[in-house]
Amino acid sequence: MTIGQLARVTGAQILRGNKNARIHHVVFRSIRDASPHSAFFVIGSRGQQNILPALQGIGSACVIVPPWMRQWVPTHHALLIIHNPKIALWRLVRWQRNQSRAVFVAITGSAGKTTTKEMIASIAQQKYPTLKTYKNNNLVGSLPDHVFRLNPATRVAVLEMSPPHINFHCAYARPKIGIVTTIGEAHIGKHGSLANLVRAKQQLIDGIQPGGYVLLNVDDPGSRRLSTKGFRGKVIRYGFHPSADFRATRVRFTDRGMHFHVRHTPYFIPTWGQHNVSNALAAIAAGHLLKIPVPLIQQGLRNFQVPSMRLQRLAGIRNYTLINDAYNANPTAAIAGLKVLKQMARNRPSVAVIGDMLELGSHTISGHTRVGAAVAKYKLTHLITVGRKASIVARVAARRGMPSSRIHLFMHPHSVASHIPRLIPPGAYIYFKASRGMKFEGIVRQLRSPSG
Repeated sequence: MTIGQLARVTGAQILRGNKNARIHHVVFRSIRDASPHSAFFVIGSRGQQNILPALQGIGSACVIVPPWMRQWVPTHHALLIIHNPKIALWRLVRWQRNQSRAVFVAITGSAGKTTTKEMIASIAQQKYPTLKTYKNNNLVGSLPDHVFRLNPATRVAVLEMSPPHINFHCAYARPKIGIVTTIGEAHIGKHGSLANLVRAKQQLIDGIQPGGYVLLNVDDPGSRRLSTKGFRGKVIRYGFHPSADFRATRVRFTDRGMHFHVRHTPYFIPTWGQHNVSNALAAIAAGHLLKIPVPLIQQGLRNFQVPSMRLQRLAGIRNYTLINDAYNANPTAAIAGLKVLKQMARNRPSVAVIGDMLELGSHTISGHTRVGAAVAKYKLTHLITVGRKASIVARVAARRGMPSSRIHLFMHPHSVASHIPRLIPPGAYIYFKASRGMKFEGIVRQLRSPSG
């Protein structure tokens, strides 16, 4: 667009510059991203102290600032003023979305958002030019980054959305398809209760466009608390229960991943666990709604790239097999991962390295207790816990019958990797699970094989 068009769309006033000069990029986070063809929105009062002096040494198509900052913008920049550049930015987001014919797919949930997003994007890419959330940048402040990557060819956009502002997210993205993966303990500490978390996720259903689709996990107790009474569209349910519209049957675990059938059609995903089959069911349902032929849905799932640190299988030193599932953690996901560990290890040593699960609030003790009970239930060879909260897992596992000689407690992650070769026999399968703040990737990095 031109500077003149930008002024009309945002309501800004051009103080200087050529209104016919063209803009190719929008920058609103870092001055380092500015270029001779970018419109740079200065958001917040920090601009005068930190950003505006840096404008001396760079070029831009134009700079958008509130009136009181205009005297600090060097004269070689075209200049637009508006009382609130943040409002102007969101007006531009709305304009950009309105230019696109893409079908937006919105995903929220306590677990599985990123994996489901990657599965759907992989399926959609088999037929359409597709945009997806970068990594897991799923807060509403990331929406401009995604929307500004739309181009006229884009036909599908797959976005993750997290509370607390899903309603605001939907107002600008206008999704036609909405998916709630699960509603559980993840981040429940931020919301205070499961009821509050349900209300936060309800915003997605309320934000889907009339005539659209909501996909719900029929097996998830939390999702059953969502209301679809006011939804003016079609509700589709997926899962393992016979009532599901998209139901998985003949589920089979292998060393390479999961095989299963949906509507008498075989599928394969290159990752493990019943919870990932559930994520795949949501992706298959979305693929049908996007009118993607079944062979392309199969191919998209077969080839999807497993997100980093989510049941990521890695070769380790001493012939260890490392299962890095430590991007984040909640009790339900941890228990699902422990089941995967037991299935993968079979008759080889199975080791769980469990760190603190943060953000559980009042569910901290009960959540870690559940994980400890699962460790004992699956009769793992060794348990290593890291952190004060994770020590609850160790106590419960010991109380449930796990030999204390096979339970090892650490308070900090920095010394764990050096002790594992002393504690754990060669050839073991080692599963890592903790909240992001525990930074388990450092442990995994030290244990990886140089050739792995």
